[in-house]
Amino acid sequence: LGAGNGNLQGPRHMQKGRVETSRVVHIMDFQRGKNLRYQLLQLVEPFGVISNHLILNKINEAFIEMATTEDAQAAVDYYTTTPALVFGKPVRVHLSQKYKRIKKPEGKPDQKFDQKQELGRVIHLSNLPHSGYSDSAVLKLAEPYGKIKNYILMRMKSQ
Repeated sequence: LGAGNGNLQGPRHMQKGRVETSRVVHIMDFQRGKNLRYQLLQLVEPFGVISNHLILNKINEAFIEMATTEDAQAAVDYYTTTPALVFGKPVRVHLSQKYKRIKKPEGKPDQKFDQKQELGRVIHLSNLPHSGYSDSAVLKLAEPYGKIKNYILMRMKSQ
């Protein structure tokens, strides 16, 4: 037990004086295309929980905040030895030096109300046939429930 307590206290003691490192993975030099958000999030999703993300419109940069610094560091470490690809082309992945966390935009109360109404409006279809249908045929299934703003069709998962 004595050795175990020493091991637990060591990292805690070192963390007290340490400045918090970034939880934000910075991805650069990607090409834009359909399902860009999905492609970018898939790069870091295997390393832990994604808590927020920001994809810049005017320049090809994205910031993805992980739940922990360790998760973000694991993703960056992995892509130092393995090429990170978006649409089959290499991208740069590193910890953000500028942002430790991504702040959620603060708006007027009525704007927040509108955002709350948009939450959870997702239809998940599963057990689709492996082939023999078009994207538009699947979209027609969802049309009675409202305007379709975006969709992801995962044929390999039949979803």
